[in-house]
Amino acid sequence: MLKNMFVGYTPISANILDLDEAFRLAVELQLDFVELAYDLQEILPSSQPVQKVLELKKATGVGVTVHLPYLELNLASLFEGVRKVSVERMQQAFEYTASVDALNSVLHGGRIPERHPLIVQAAKGQLLKSLEVLKGPAIPVTLENTHINPLEFLKGKDELEEMSRFAGFGVCLDVGHALIEGGEEQIEAYWELSHITHLHLQDSLGLEDDHFALGRGKINWQNQKKHLEGFSGTVCLEISGTADDVRHSAAFLRELLKD
Repeated sequence: MLKNMFVGYTPISANILDLDEAFRLAVELQLDFVELAYDLQEILPSSQPVQKVLELKKATGVGVTVHLPYLELNLASLFEGVRKVSVERMQQAFEYTASVDALNSVLHGGRIPERHPLIVQAAKGQLLKSLEVLKGPAIPVTLENTHINPLEFLKGKDELEEMSRFAGFGVCLDVGHALIEGGEEQIEAYWELSHITHLHLQDSLGLEDDHFALGRGKINWQNQKKHLEGFSGTVCLEISGTADDVRHSAAFLRELLKD
């Protein structure tokens, strides 16, 4: 779609649950991939079966990335049984990601019940245990910034860098999440990380995880332009609403980055 980067979108965010429809929209917009939600695969195994994904990839030339599971899952859980089951589910997701030959995948770092120093320290230990087991996946993993409220465990650039480096993962920068966490300055801080390989682009008013179409929130996209022009990874339009909102966002991104 654009030089130096692969651009795709998240069908489930746009309320597209039919796999054929998801790929058709990607072809229409000349996108490079669709980001499949593994949570959907767990809930409805018939929605994204491996063989059908592979057939559609071959027929359309459109690739896939995978958003790893996060619903009712917590790699930083203080309850050991929950943490172990979460790791097992993640390992199953890794197998699926490899089976569909994904470009990469996206991981969340877990949640905590309270932001108390003792709880934060204990959760860090639990997350490290989980990441140790998950090292060396067949398909690259990116750890996402998710601190949109105090109970999302990983907070700020330094914590995201520490955990992603420990696991040997890349970083997924979600600019909307960063805006909620600390405004435009927080987005800039995350861009300082040198191992960002995947982006989630969405717009936001900075209060909720809005996932608006690009240009319909408060993000200053001219500030983001310089970063996007030098980016050479995968860029996912994670847009809520309908296919038309994805169409708007794809056109917005093209216009922003045109020569």
